[in-house]
Amino acid sequence: MRAALIKSFISGFHIVNLFLIFSGCSSTKIQNVDVYSAPYRSPVKIMENKHEGSLEVQAQFSYNKNTRYSQNIDGHTNVNETGEYVIEAVPGEKYYIERKGANKFNYQWDNLIWNIPQWQGIVDLEYCFTNHAAIYGGINIASIDDEMYVGKKIGLAFYSSEKNLSFRFSSDAKFQETAYNANYLIVDDWTTNSNQRTVRFFAKNEKVTYFNLNFFVGINTNAPDWLINFFTGFSWGGQTLFDFSDFSETETYTSFSIGVFKSIPGQGRLIFGTRFTSLTGNTTKMHPDDYFIQYDFIIL
Repeated sequence: MRAALIKSFISGFHIVNLFLIFSGCSSTKIQNVDVYSAPYRSPVKIMENKHEGSLEVQAQFSYNKNTRYSQNIDGHTNVNETGEYVIEAVPGEKYYIERKGANKFNYQWDNLIWNIPQWQGIVDLEYCFTNHAAIYGGINIASIDDEMYVGKKIGLAFYSSEKNLSFRFSSDAKFQETAYNANYLIVDDWTTNSNQRTVRFFAKNEKVTYFNLNFFVGINTNAPDWLINFFTGFSWGGQTLFDFSDFSETETYTSFSIGVFKSIPGQGRLIFGTRFTSLTGNTTKMHPDDYFIQYDFIIL
């Protein structure tokens, strides 16, 4: 019985070795990705006359200066001197052949395209449950190439309001719909005994919802005798553009906003501003800056 088990183990060991020898190893390479999603935006949070029990609806319309951004991401195959990935078709087969030495240079061009909307609509509901803390939630809606993209968030804020100046810190969890079209390939690893390798192409298309965290610090004046008051804020966090197989791209973003507002006693406030945003990838940055107009409806 023991001899039979040893013989079976040795036989299985040889089978595994033969499989590894003849099957070889492969790598996955990403060639290009087109992403469709809205950049993270949030209504300005003016901490003026806030108190326990305050309830506001904040509605913002954002105009993005550009609708298309691009950058280089890691994972592309090597290419020739003109940036072309040189392969040969195999008649009657669904795979290609790459010759050793045909592609010797790193790919240095942009292979991530991020498409964003021209306009975005954002609505938040915020409730102060103490004189120094609030909970809020919201939704943002955007259209890109006639396709709707919806984002949602929920957050917690802490604030302090002095005679003419207010401060705020908040953090929220956001859930953003994102679509992407990715082209990638699986290539056999080079071996010492061969001057060619097999290449197979694949595509991945889907619309998903990604989760990220956002943080914000802000300050605003609230002098009642001024004609207009001022605000500024800084936010940072992450925005996932795609995530599948061995590939994931979550950009680190920072955003600086500045603007003015005018309070309408007993009704609300009108806000105008601009945001300077930077998303940092592997090698380059994207800057989806925007202008916005906002109206806060004071419910309680």
